Amino acid sequence: THADLAFGVTETAPGHSSLGTGCLPSGHGIVANDWIGRESGLLEYCFGDPDERPLRQDGPSQGAGRSARNLRRPALAELLRARDPASRSVSISGKDRAAIGMAGHADWCLWWDQARGGFQSSTAWGERLPDWVRGWNVRWIEALLAGPFGTGWLGTRTAPLADAPLDERPGEGGRRFPYARPQVSEEPSPEELGRLAVYTYMSPACDAFVVDLAIEALDGHALGADDHVDLLALGLSGCDALGHPCGPGSREVADLLLCADAALAELFARLDEQVGEGRWIAVLAADHGVMPLPEALAAEGIEARRVDASEVGVALRAGREALERRYGSALGLRGDARGLTLHAPALREAQIDVAEARSLLAAAVSAVGADWIESVHTWDQLRAVAREDLAADGIAVLEAASFDEERAPDVSLVPRRNVLVAMASGTSHGTPHAYDR
Repeated sequence: THADLAFGVTETAPGHSSLGTGCLPSGHGIVANDWIGRESGLLEYCFGDPDERPLRQDGPSQGAGRSARNLRRPALAELLRARDPASRSVSISGKDRAAIGMAGHADWCLWWDQARGGFQSSTAWGERLPDWVRGWNVRWIEALLAGPFGTGWLGTRTAPLADAPLDERPGEGGRRFPYARPQVSEEPSPEELGRLAVYTYMSPACDAFVVDLAIEALDGHALGADDHVDLLALGLSGCDALGHPCGPGSREVADLLLCADAALAELFARLDEQVGEGRWIAVLAADHGVMPLPEALAAEGIEARRVDASEVGVALRAGREALERRYGSALGLRGDARGLTLHAPALREAQIDVAEARSLLAAAVSAVGADWIESVHTWDQLRAVAREDLAADGIAVLEAASFDEERAPDVSLVPRRNVLVAMASGTSHGTPHAYDR
């Protein structure tokens, strides 16, 4: 109950990949949900793969696919298969980065399709969805309309509780029950399907559907049917999807957790019945925490505030101006509240000392005196820490545990405790502070 994560960039992909591989991000390489490529100068998605394509109900479709190729370490599914080739593995989540991070090169990684509904995958795992997935996808709209969220999400599980959280709190951006279910025609248009799919993702229905598909996988993929050890990895993404706009302690998150509890009870009962009591093990974990709403903290007398995105722009401009004064070029600098990255081709063309440029950039950002920044770390500083004892304490050590020579920014920025950057409402995570770890 007092577990925490031993790394600084507490985001979804690093968290699930750490659970899946047993390694820190500095080992498995998934240091963030995305990063700015040094060579491309573009934002690169953690599990994006241009050589693969999305795999939907009707087969491969256009667009960028997903794969586990950026994982630098094997995940549990691969380790089980290496020990026993008859081991089977399925990973299912509302998010692709959760499903892939937990299981890597599993037999199947599946995630919710927010554009069309149903579960999808990528050609990295096959050219056709398994029949048990395709069969479930055919029924998803019918299951939604006939289920507890078919007429909308009403928050009925928390309503009878004497200690139920307030429905609408400062900082939630006006969100409150009931949440209407989008109307759909008998033959839904693509637009209607998209709205219904997003409604599902932003309600407890998505987690319930993840569990539903997991039960289908028991038969469809013959999980737990023999004496070979199989892996069923489930990512219940609802806390993240709803925690961002509503915050922890919200009526929405409380209702969602009660719904998830009921869904897991159904799954565990089915495992007892189908696999057998004492023949399965459940491990429950979280990929990260979250910062409470600043307004909720302030109400308790705790200093907390929101920082406008323009304040991040001030730090970025200071860095650009310092580089231009010294080198006559901003060296393709890009960045956000998490860090600043220089463009490798621009550095090579300028033939400058990269460590010097990083130090200059860090000093310029620090000199701005931004009161939302806790600390500034250069790539070289974090590499030096990463090569030492990661069991030591301190923010630099936590940031070094999220360091990768290829994917880390040239300058890493850590926001102050209880400061939320570039969010007018809701909340987020991603820092080395205790509430995120």
